[in-house]
Amino acid sequence: MNPQDVANVSQWLQQLIKDLSDTHNQLIDMRSENKQLMDEIKTISGRMDQKDSDILRLIDTLRGQLDVTRGELASVKNAIEGTKSHIDAKTSDLKSAIHEVRNRVGQ
Repeated sequence: MNPQDVANVSQWLQQLIKDLSDTHNQLIDMRSENKQLMDEIKTISGRMDQKDSDILRLIDTLRGQLDVTRGELASVKNAIEGTKSHIDAKTSDLKSAIHEVRNRVGQ
């Protein structure tokens, strides 16, 4: 090889080493960026999990409140039905008394 060929090969190898170094540095930067993104994803995922837990806890609380309200409504309904039955019985008694009075007055 003549000195010019050696110089050309040397320049080519130096450029190749520089390109490899640049590529290596880019790879390191990309790994760092990827790690940062993964950390952000983990953080966001943790927040989403917490929000899901909060929502499920709220749903359970609302279910409990709904069950209590249903129980209270059932009690009120039973009380109303009892009062209605009592009123119906008194009304029947009054009708009987009125009928009895009419029969006595009519005789």
